[in-house]
Amino acid sequence: MIKPKPKKCIECGREDLPHFSKKRCKYCAMKSYAKPKAKREVKKESYKSFFLKCRDYYPNVCFESGERLEVLTVNCCHIFPKRKYKSVSRLLNNVIILSWENHMILDKYLDEMDLEGLKEKLPKTHDEIIKRSKIILPLITETDGKLYNLMKEYVHKF
Repeated sequence: MIKPKPKKCIECGREDLPHFSKKRCKYCAMKSYAKPKAKREVKKESYKSFFLKCRDYYPNVCFESGERLEVLTVNCCHIFPKRKYKSVSRLLNNVIILSWENHMILDKYLDEMDLEGLKEKLPKTHDEIIKRSKIILPLITETDGKLYNLMKEYVHKF
C-alpha cells in the first residue's frame, strides 16, 4: 500500500500530516465538520432579568442577619434549586435574600436534606422557608425530587 506524503495544511500550516480533505490536515477538517453547539445565552438573559426583578422586589438586607447587602445574583438563594425544579425557578417566592455566608450554609443543609440542622443554624430562614414552601409545593411539576418529597412531609408538621 502506498503511504501518502506529508503536505502543508492550508489552515494550520502543519507539514507533518498528509492532506485529509480540501488540502487540510485531519484535525482542521474535523473542526469544520463539527456540529454547532446550542446557544444558552437566551436562558442566561432570562435569569438575568429575573435576578433584576428580585433586586427590585426584596429589600437589600440579609433575611437571617439583617446585614445590609448590595443585592447581586449570589444573594438570591433559591429554596428549590433552579437546576432541578424548573417549574418554580423564576418564582419570586422561591427566592430568599441572604448574605453569601448564609447562602452557602442554606445550600449545604438543603443538599444534605437536613432541615433540623438548618433550623438550628438559620432559624429565621428555616421558618420562612417552611412558610413559603406551603405556597410553592402545589406549583411544582417535578414531583419526583427528594427535596420535594422531604418538604411535603416536613411542612405538614408545622
